[in-house]
Amino acid sequence: MSLPTVVVGATQVPFQHGGAEWHAAALLCQLRARGFRAELVQLPFQWDPREAALRSALAWRLLDFTQAGGLPVDLFIGTRFPSYAARHPAKVVDEPQAFWAEDYQPFVLSVGRLVSLKRVDLLLRAMSHLPPAAEARIVGEGPERAALETLAGQLGLGERVRFLGRLGDAETRALYARAGAVFYAPWDEDYGLVTLEAFQARRPVVTTHDTGGPLEFVSHEVTGLVAEPTPESVAAALARLLREPGLARRLGEAGHAAVAGLSWGDVVSALTGWAR
Repeated sequence: MSLPTVVVGATQVPFQHGGAEWHAAALLCQLRARGFRAELVQLPFQWDPREAALRSALAWRLLDFTQAGGLPVDLFIGTRFPSYAARHPAKVVDEPQAFWAEDYQPFVLSVGRLVSLKRVDLLLRAMSHLPPAAEARIVGEGPERAALETLAGQLGLGERVRFLGRLGDAETRALYARAGAVFYAPWDEDYGLVTLEAFQARRPVVTTHDTGGPLEFVSHEVTGLVAEPTPESVAAALARLLREPGLARRLGEAGHAAVAGLSWGDVVSALTGWAR
């Protein structure tokens, strides 16, 4: 029996590339590697103003994904809002990479787009409450970079905060491997790939009560620490992990165990209903 024809729906903010895009591209590769006839469809997207987000959702809703050039499409996989709005009678919504673990060093890692919803500013404000030896390394690009660099200067953080820009996979994984903690507290995130990457590298995650999707993986005092979305509360959580590498290791190991059963084979089987 032939395998289904699959469309993977993904959104793209022009000139930006991050975890959501990496995930969609990796999923496409894994589907094709298993024999599926799969194609990636991306539509541009922006959050602001609110009306633009609604128009993007409507665009997905209006498109016909049941066939493409006369070829029937058996399955549609939506990987990120608003691709979930697409209509298809068989629709599902949703690599482990080569991560490794080294010593837990006294720096906090943040990975992701530098946009307001990712709340990197919360990390910077928290850093101003931490001892001078604590550092933060921020991976990613985005429209908020200049404002965040200005804020870091206003807070007197100096060389304690390094804006590293967009890095390759290997460089980013090397940072995961040494971080004392990973900060990931976007507002009302739908999924949270950074959390899974941190756990793959046995790193504990500090997040907040209002972050959404990451809370499906981060359990307070089990796989990370869940703080209030205030600089003082986030700082207290980060300080614990940076001064207690034993605690960071225990939580990071628990996070790794929590995602150890996840594999691309599991993901593809779960999404498509086909085992191979």
